[in-house]
Amino acid sequence: MKKYLLSLLAILSILLIFSCNGSKNENNNSEVQNPEALQDDIKLKSLTKRGVNLIDELYAELVEINPELKKLETELETFQETPSETENIFFNYNGKSNQYYGNATGFANQITDSISKKRIIALIKKSNEKYDSQSKEIDELVKEISNSQNSIQDNHNILKIVLTIPLIEKYQKENLPKKEKFLKTIVKQKAINKKITEKTPKY
Repeated sequence: MKKYLLSLLAILSILLIFSCNGSKNENNNSEVQNPEALQDDIKLKSLTKRGVNLIDELYAELVEINPELKKLETELETFQETPSETENIFFNYNGKSNQYYGNATGFANQITDSISKKRIIALIKKSNEKYDSQSKEIDELVKEISNSQNSIQDNHNILKIVLTIPLIEKYQKENLPKKEKFLKTIVKQKAINKKITEKTPKY
């Protein structure tokens, strides 16, 4: 819960910084008000065809004009490989131990003398339990790294959505189609439908 609250505080800090920088980047804000990703249908069709996420496109434009966001994205990009690299240190180490105990169990099962077999299997089990106890703390740290990385991804997505919703809402408000064209089309449809009906023989 504490980590979650800290993550939310981090997002709020970014939003506050972004808001404060608004007055400093008045000219740049005019670009944000009319994002390139929302300028025309051709752009939207292109985005869809390429499979590009519109939220990422809008957020990228915000990053370009906001130093704090750019700094955050640079930090995220620099740190991107670190968690998996750190986890792999343990995965490689742990993999060799697990492989050893698997091989040892296979060897033990080939022993024909039942008493010796039982003693060796007990020895392997004792050693395995000792290893599990020895590596437990590191294993828990690896799980924490994985959970924290998931939290970073979650909060990064939240940040993108919170910052880009005002852009799409502004676009929606300013570009809502006028109803006259739709009404005109409907009137034309009714007129054509009437002519078709009039020319259709009784049946």
